[in-house]
Order: sequence, then C-alpha cells, then structure tokens
Amino acid sequence: MTRQEGHSEANPQPACLTRDYWIAGLSLAAGTAVGATVMYLCDPDRGKARRTRMQEQAAGAVKRQGRKLAGKVEDIVHRAKGNLAQAKASLYGQQAVDDAVLYDRVRSRIGHVSRHAHTIETTVLDGVVTLSGTVPRSNGRQLAEEVQSVPGVREVHDHMVELAV
Repeated sequence: MTRQEGHSEANPQPACLTRDYWIAGLSLAAGTAVGATVMYLCDPDRGKARRTRMQEQAAGAVKRQGRKLAGKVEDIVHRAKGNLAQAKASLYGQQAVDDAVLYDRVRSRIGHVSRHAHTIETTVLDGVVTLSGTVPRSNGRQLAEEVQSVPGVREVHDHMVELAV
C-alpha cells in the first residue's frame, strides 16, 4: 500500500463534501442571524422604538461624518489658499504688511514655538520687530529665528534675557 492510498483511506470523505458542510453551516448561521434581526426589529411591542432608535443613531453618524468631512475640506481649502499666497509672494516679492497684522502674526508664531509666550513683550514698527522679556536658554535663539521667518518681518531686535532653566 502506498502512502497516498493510506491517506485516502484515513479520510474517506471527498473534499467537495467538506466544502458543502462549510457552506451549509455558514448558510445556517447567516439565516439564523437574519431571522433574529427581523424578529428583533419587527417585535410588536418594542420593534417600532428599536427601529426609531436605529434610524436616529444612523442619522447622527451621518451628520458626524459630514461635519468631519466639512472640516477636512475647509482645512484643504485654507492650505491651498496659503500655498497660493506663498507662491504669489515668491513671484511678486513681499508687500508691506500693516504693523497690526504683523504683530498678530508674530505673536501667533511665538505662541507656537514657546511655552512661555506670556513672558515675551513684542513691539512692531514699520516691519521691525523688537522682542524683550525672559525666555529659557534653550528657546531664545530659535524664537528669534522663527520671528525672522514670519512674512513681512524686515528685521528683528532681540532684547530677550535667557534664563538657565
């Protein structure tokens, strides 16, 4: 007796029957699940309340996803506008920026770079930014470089005192 013959005697069922059993089992499980769901939703006592609750949950999920999508679209539009503005600035050169706008830009950049933005005083006059106050030693030089990179800043006067923290 060859090895293949011994193997076929140990498993007399053809492979197609095993597959048929799997299909039958899966069909039975799927049918049971569908039947239970129909019974759950069509129950004469609680079915209407369950269906209403499911509709409300689905509507809420759709609304949440819509808000997320709208936020992402808005972000993409803002990024595109910013890239367009940078491209225009690089092609046509920097235009003079109002000191109040420049002040807001500089304070915003300082807030992103330093955790101690409240200790830094900022003044802007004709595109020249003056920084004074106290900052940690690890943050001082980086802060002045970041402020210099703000569009519209012509010069930075750094009068900050660096503290060893």
